[in-house]
Amino acid sequence: DVMYDLFKQNLNNFVDFKNQSGDFGLLTMHRAENTVKNILKKRINQIKKIDFPVIFPIHPRTKQKLYDYDIKLPNNIMTIPPVGWFELMGIVKKSKFVITDSGGLQKEALWNERFCFTIRNETEWIEILDLGANILVNSDKDINLNLIENINFSNPYGNGDASKKIIKIIDD
Repeated sequence: DVMYDLFKQNLNNFVDFKNQSGDFGLLTMHRAENTVKNILKKRINQIKKIDFPVIFPIHPRTKQKLYDYDIKLPNNIMTIPPVGWFELMGIVKKSKFVITDSGGLQKEALWNERFCFTIRNETEWIEILDLGANILVNSDKDINLNLIENINFSNPYGNGDASKKIIKIIDD
C-alpha cells in the first residue's frame, strides 16, 4: 500500500501535538452525509454522550453547517483550526482513539495503533473492521469507548515497500 509507504517514511516528521488537557480523542467530520441538519445533531450528541475530551480540527463545511443550523458543541468537544497531514498525524499519535468519517484516517489510525470509530454506514477498509481495530457507527448507535482495549493492530497493508515493488514491475 503506497499510503503506508508514505506514512512509514514520514514517522519522524509528524508534528508533536502539545495538549494541556491530558487524555483525549480525535474527531474529524466533514462528509456531506454527516453535515445535514438531523444527522449532524445526532453525531454531535453521540460525541457528547462519551463524556471524554475530544479535539476537533474543524472542517470549514462542518463549521458553516453548525452555524447555519445553530448547533452548539458540547463542552467535551474542543475545536481547533484545520491542520495539515503532519500535524494531524501528531494528534492521532497522542490521542486515545479516533472518530472520523474520513477514508484515509481509518488506516492512519491503525498504523498509529489507535482504535477508530468510523461515523459512516460503510467503509472502504473492511480489513480494519475484520481486525477489530475499527467499527462502523451509524447515527443511531452510541460510541462505546470500552472497545478501545486489547486491539489487534497488525497491518494488512504490506510492509512499506509497495512503491519500490511498483517501480520494479514498471522497469522490468
